Amino acid sequence: MGVGKCRLNNNVYPAVACVASLYTGVKLPISTSTNVEDAANNARVGVPVSFRAISECMRVHFSRGNREQVNRGLAPAVNCLGYVKVVKGPYRVKYVPTLIGIIDSGIYLALFSILLDKLGKSGAELTPETIHALVRFMRLMVFYNSLSSYGEVPWLIDEKLFYSLFNCSECLSQGNCHDDSCKITEKQIKDLRDELLYGAIIAKAIAGVEVRGIEPRQLGIVFKEAYTIASGYVRGLVYPSGSAGYYSVLGKILGPFRDHPLLKFMVDAHRVLDAMVGRAAIYLTSRLVGNLNKPVTGATAGLEDKQAV
Repeated sequence: MGVGKCRLNNNVYPAVACVASLYTGVKLPISTSTNVEDAANNARVGVPVSFRAISECMRVHFSRGNREQVNRGLAPAVNCLGYVKVVKGPYRVKYVPTLIGIIDSGIYLALFSILLDKLGKSGAELTPETIHALVRFMRLMVFYNSLSSYGEVPWLIDEKLFYSLFNCSECLSQGNCHDDSCKITEKQIKDLRDELLYGAIIAKAIAGVEVRGIEPRQLGIVFKEAYTIASGYVRGLVYPSGSAGYYSVLGKILGPFRDHPLLKFMVDAHRVLDAMVGRAAIYLTSRLVGNLNKPVTGATAGLEDKQAV
């Protein structure tokens, strides 16, 4: 069923994020002052998630956990968006996240943690449809980043060739390697394999290619990867300039000159400039958000032409 027939609401992504967190054992990157034990601590990795656990997670992290809110969040996630699957148990149904549900909830968490609050304060109308559009917009950026992992294939082949030529497998097993080159190469091969594997999983899933045989532990890594990649792009919408940080690092490198009045002035001046650039970025992003769901008409196209610089 298409999204157009879904009744999206503000509970959908919190519900999916909780299912993803509880199923993979990855804690949500959301600070909370609530004095309760994190529901993820009590979850068992790879075990379908109960309604009660989802409710507790939503209450703690999103301040919405009553039965109606959980039901309203799960219904579109299961029936329309394909984010969650229902698993029938001996006493009651439980829930398992799909791969695309894992990825999109990771993207949502990046938006939720970094951007949405600032957009709300700037006056942007954050309807459920707008948030869904933002998630899908950021999905393209995550796809682009993940697709770039295929560029590691030639380097992986190089490392494996080196490993073979220098008989690293034999010398490592016997403990008589002349230096650490083989150990370093072995680690580089593992890192490149992991980068290629998880980049391929995310890129394929977003492209709509079926991916099978992923373990719950691996889903947890995909969850964290999607959040990390999306966070990098989302921060660019909030903090496009980090020039003050450059001068702060420069002061540490220069050592004796770190207290020089000119250097201090440059740090302070660039903090002000960074703040100005950040406010401009938030303003423009809020305008973008306001146009995400606007239908394209001759009138709106003409208006955009007039506003073009």
